[in-house]
Amino acid sequence: MSRVVVVGDELARFRRAARWLAHEGLAPEGVDLVDDAPTGGLFGAVMREVPDAPATLSVPRAHVDTIERAACHRDPQRWNVLYRLLWRRAHGEPDVFDVPTDPDVRALSALDAAVRRDLHKMKAFVRFAPHTLDGEETWAAWHGSEHRILRLATPFFVDRFGSMRWWLLTPWDGAVWDRTALTFGPGMTRREAQQTLTRDALDELWKSYYAHIFNPARLHVRAMHREMPRKHWATLPEAALITDLLLQSPARAAAMTPRDRSARSLVPTDRRLPVLRDAARACDVCGRCGVFAWPEASNGEVALAVLLERPEVLPAFEALRARAGLDASEVYVTFAVKHGGARARAAEVAACRPWLDAEFEALRPRVVLAMGVTAGRAVLGPLAGERAMGAVFEQAGGAREAVFATWAPDAGRDDDAVEHLRAAWFRATR
Repeated sequence: MSRVVVVGDELARFRRAARWLAHEGLAPEGVDLVDDAPTGGLFGAVMREVPDAPATLSVPRAHVDTIERAACHRDPQRWNVLYRLLWRRAHGEPDVFDVPTDPDVRALSALDAAVRRDLHKMKAFVRFAPHTLDGEETWAAWHGSEHRILRLATPFFVDRFGSMRWWLLTPWDGAVWDRTALTFGPGMTRREAQQTLTRDALDELWKSYYAHIFNPARLHVRAMHREMPRKHWATLPEAALITDLLLQSPARAAAMTPRDRSARSLVPTDRRLPVLRDAARACDVCGRCGVFAWPEASNGEVALAVLLERPEVLPAFEALRARAGLDASEVYVTFAVKHGGARARAAEVAACRPWLDAEFEALRPRVVLAMGVTAGRAVLGPLAGERAMGAVFEQAGGAREAVFATWAPDAGRDDDAVEHLRAAWFRATR
């Protein structure tokens, strides 16, 4: 049975344990270094303290920082990885740390990379807010770090905010800077932080700044989620704007395109459907040369509007509508581009967007079912990707309550599309 040695979460305790284990000649195969272990049971032979021992292990100078970062990771196997590497270096493999393909070195590199990323996110996403504590202004923030990185990160905040008194709390520990010295203590859960730390008018400045620098023409949702993970949104005041900014981005991006690539100037102020239809018939801004298609519908509000990419997919949709048991009079069908042809490109959809906006302004549908990614992006912008298929996007304000996103009628996902069509109809008519 392996000898279990409790190290805790401190690198200093690991160094002490590793020195003693190596001095006693205990190889990694017979040792299990853990953060903590219960007394009794399977852990009856637990060592919670080890004696002092002379140093018989050494760390390559070039890898000291890497080991310090890896020690902050919450992977319970990190101490065993470190001890194996140090043991191997002292027993016939002096260059093991420099072999990138070695499994233990790869594990160490993965730990280091995760902690580096977590540090980067902390430095980018901490938002201090002013509080009065003990009669003195104190700036406080809570950050949901994945790992125990606070001690690595605090030099950055001391350097940046050295003239301020601040608290910085994480789920694992906390730090207080009193303008002269750092004090570390226990951390705080998100719920405790929400009850203790309140936000103020400074949040509105963050929101104003973020809204001002947001560029809808350069939006890349996947990159945004990669660089600003959703788990951090709860502590970012500007995150409250993201959904609305994404929804508004198609119209804002279209407004930034050259005027000759948008039909905005051709849309009449009269929002009656026959007037809009006659005006759109002569529009050639998008450059598509297919047959013009605009539903022959009377004026008046509708409950459910189905948005297809282009007229060519209408027969496939009609088959799905029949399967769903809906009458043609119960569904208003329209298109992201009003002229037929090949699959619509993003620029063509953007050029035709003013006609769609005017159409929906006249009809005021309660629910829109966007069928296909291209149709979805006409109303949802970059929110409508492949991963959004089957999702429901609630919308506040205005007549529209929600946008349902599903697969295009010709995508081969008929069962799913029929189910979503029925769900959208029930929501629109309830």
